[in-house]
Amino acid sequence: LIPCHRVLGRDGSLTGFGIGTGSITTPEIFLGDPFGASGSEGTFNINTSGTIATTNNFGVGFNSSTPSAVNLDAGTINVGLELQVGANTGGIGVFNQSGGSVATTGLAIIGNATGSTGTYNLTGGSLSAGGELWVGQNGTATFNQSAGTVSSANWFVIGRDNGGNGTYNLSGGTVNAATAGGQTVLSSFTGGTSTLNVSGGTFNATHDLWVGEGGNGTLNVSGTGIVTTGAFDY
Repeated sequence: LIPCHRVLGRDGSLTGFGIGTGSITTPEIFLGDPFGASGSEGTFNINTSGTIATTNNFGVGFNSSTPSAVNLDAGTINVGLELQVGANTGGIGVFNQSGGSVATTGLAIIGNATGSTGTYNLTGGSLSAGGELWVGQNGTATFNQSAGTVSSANWFVIGRDNGGNGTYNLSGGTVNAATAGGQTVLSSFTGGTSTLNVSGGTFNATHDLWVGEGGNGTLNVSGTGIVTTGAFDY
């Protein structure tokens, strides 16, 4: 599924149109062309009381210098495997969420591949990774959260792999990281770079919080920001 046009109307703050009732169930959703056509991009506007469900991956941003984007005002997105924003080399992906819920069975990855760029802007609603959540796997990633809830069942990693560059900016809302197992890590491997800025809201590292495990990690806490952790290592 490769939507390519913005729909104009009323009410939805991101989508620009009023809420509907539609649902989609499909094996995969790709915004942009994952099969090699350069310069392809897509926009998916969602404002519904229904559900968008994939049995496999949901990928945003492939093979293009122009961003592909998801704009979610309302609705439920259930991803059977992985959510990838900035999915492959050269891909630019943006996920804007003002409401609704996004849940993955597996990984949620922002900035997946080398040379990719991923951005997630959360101003309301929830994002839940049933597996791990990575901000900057091999690419460059920024996660901006001013409200809502983000959670991962397992490892929560910013700036994960060699060349991964991740920044998480929390100014409001709540993060519940690695609730079932694993740790919260700023830069897992050599060559990774990460920054966690907490100026508001609450960041809960359920187990350990490691700042610079293998790479270069930075934690900044300011304003009304709160960080809680089972243990702290740097």
